[in-house]
Amino acid sequence: MLHAVRWDRKPVSQDGWYDGVPLSVYHSAGITAGYSVSSSGTRTLWRKSPKHFYAKWPYNPNFDPEVEAEESAAFTIGRAAHHLYLGEDDFALQFIERPEKLNTKDGYVAWNGHRLEAVAFLKQQKLAGRTVLTPNDIKIIRGMARSLADEPLAIDLLQGAVEQTLIAKDPETGIWLKARPDVIPTSDGTFADLKTTVSVLDVDLKMTLRKYLYNMQGALIWEVCDLLKLPFDGFVLVFIEKKSPYCTRVVELTDDDLSRGRMQNRAMIRQLAKCIESKSWPGPGKHDAEFFSIPKAEAEFIDARLRELEAA
Repeated sequence: MLHAVRWDRKPVSQDGWYDGVPLSVYHSAGITAGYSVSSSGTRTLWRKSPKHFYAKWPYNPNFDPEVEAEESAAFTIGRAAHHLYLGEDDFALQFIERPEKLNTKDGYVAWNGHRLEAVAFLKQQKLAGRTVLTPNDIKIIRGMARSLADEPLAIDLLQGAVEQTLIAKDPETGIWLKARPDVIPTSDGTFADLKTTVSVLDVDLKMTLRKYLYNMQGALIWEVCDLLKLPFDGFVLVFIEKKSPYCTRVVELTDDDLSRGRMQNRAMIRQLAKCIESKSWPGPGKHDAEFFSIPKAEAEFIDARLRELEAA
């Protein structure tokens, strides 16, 4: 069976399972010897358009990594939670808690981001490559950690090789396919990913699955595993709420949804290959004006309301 090899800090030119690839490199154009795409890319192509995808693709000469580096507070908490819960050794190197008080010439004062001492602190942490977390961020992460610790199934599923990279060249298009599961299982072929979310209620999880297309994410892992001849037995999502009571829920995607995801990915990989060849990155819709109808259910509601008014 294939095992991880240490990344040699050169563009990947052979299919493999790689250890030690920084996340920034994974998302860069320098990760492979040729064009590459991950599930976030195929999902952007499916959900939006080639033009949206190209704007954030590192092979775009106008791509600005500094702009893309800006992230929301919610994403920061999720990223920090991943580092902490999955047992990564470099949490302290990646993150630091913002002090509640600043040491100034006037003594200790409450944190104020506009003070020179605060600006200097933030600049220092940025230069060190660390993300600054607020005391409230730490409170949230600790609350989620306590909740996750009470879920033995979730803890068991999240055991394995953490944050490693699977890369294989697509035989049809020659595009490198990248996958970076939260955990690569070492005991079986069930892959698990930890997801922070707003709510784990049925209706909200269904909307989340639809919005973020997690079946395509699991399906690309499956595709790459097939190319690497690694076992793939399923894809499980461990959801945890970002607010009290920090409920946790384990969801396994069905084989049908994963198979559908493989078809979605295949269609988007082919579309990407066509865009690369034609050097054309169209946006949604057509160049001419288009008729656009309101949803059928809304039209039926309007018609029914008009009939009621006419009969009154």
